Amino acid sequence: MWAYLQLHAKHLSKCQPWFVNWLRPRAAAIQTLDATFSSDDSHRLELLLSLLGRTLQDLRLRSDTTDVVFGSSHISQPVLSHLACCPRLKRLTVSSAELMSVDLGALRFLDQLQEVSLTSKYDNTHHCLPEPLLCLGQLRVLHIRFPSLTSVQDAISKLTVLERLRIEGLQGGLSIEPGLGQLGSLRSLAFKDCSWLGDLSPNAPSWCPSLSGLTALTELVFNHCPQLNTLPDAVCELSALRRLVVSTEAGAWGGEHARRRSTDLQVPDNLGRLTNLRTLIVGLKTVKAIPEPILQLTALESLAITFCKLQRLPCGVAAMTNLRTLSLQGNPGLAIQESEEWAKMGSLETLTLSDIANLSPNSSFLAIAQLPALKKVSLKGSMPADSKSFKTLLRLSNELGARGIPVES
Repeated sequence: MWAYLQLHAKHLSKCQPWFVNWLRPRAAAIQTLDATFSSDDSHRLELLLSLLGRTLQDLRLRSDTTDVVFGSSHISQPVLSHLACCPRLKRLTVSSAELMSVDLGALRFLDQLQEVSLTSKYDNTHHCLPEPLLCLGQLRVLHIRFPSLTSVQDAISKLTVLERLRIEGLQGGLSIEPGLGQLGSLRSLAFKDCSWLGDLSPNAPSWCPSLSGLTALTELVFNHCPQLNTLPDAVCELSALRRLVVSTEAGAWGGEHARRRSTDLQVPDNLGRLTNLRTLIVGLKTVKAIPEPILQLTALESLAITFCKLQRLPCGVAAMTNLRTLSLQGNPGLAIQESEEWAKMGSLETLTLSDIANLSPNSSFLAIAQLPALKKVSLKGSMPADSKSFKTLLRLSNELGARGIPVES
């Protein structure tokens, strides 16, 4: 028996009685329905949900993006109301034009939902999180892509088993109320392509004042947020945090806003309190120096400061003796500071110095060729700043080659 049924709009529109007769005796076995629909497929979707709803555990409804008039199809209110026919749903994905403008009240009947992904396209009306969404007591994963989302309200604290929250594609400001900081089960919090997510300082009224309740959070991501200029002090309350990503590179909707951003990122002075942090990824075009608080993170195992304007690599990095991976890709004019400390990075396994124009390593940096754990070095796309730098890099490559360590160049 089939457990998975996939239909595209062009096939869905040809749904005939013979198909319904064929489907009816097989309906009880189908647990996953993946349907791409157009605006005139409403009654067919309603029929499918009526036939399959009792046993469905995974439902994916995606609008047809080839609509030559609207660019994306609208899901109708009757179809959303028919979600109540699917009481066993555990995973729900809905992508539609102006999804936030319709009633999502049927979600209240889906008390077994564990994963929800909602995308609302071409929606210019401001919204907060839909109230029915905040009533899903078993929800573990929530991914929302609402360009016009303006508020994450206190009631999100009712999602007491939520483990992963991803907010994507914001085109305006976002207010985050204190309820977010009370999600003790949350393990991952991510913001992506949020064009106007900017000042998160303690003085900014839009940001959650405390994150101390996020006792299980191990991952915090700000990816493609071009206006971001200040990490909140509350980040230092995340005692379980193991991975932090901060990137202001332009995402799908962020290019224009990225060009407006001129201030450098400010990080809390007490960042060193994050003693469990193991991975830090920074991608900021304006960074010219590694902020001092980052050098306090001596337990880091992976550090990536990529495609910035980092001018020098301070010897303080060598004090991060637990580093296994160090990536400095895409920092033009990088000078590596003279120091005897480089020989102390005994845990380093992978070093990436690729795509660096005018790379200037000092002779003391040759000590890394003797690091006992080193397995791979990349110099791909990099150019030495002068003849002295060229000789240093050549010698480094030769010494690594003599140990059988591959050098990508």
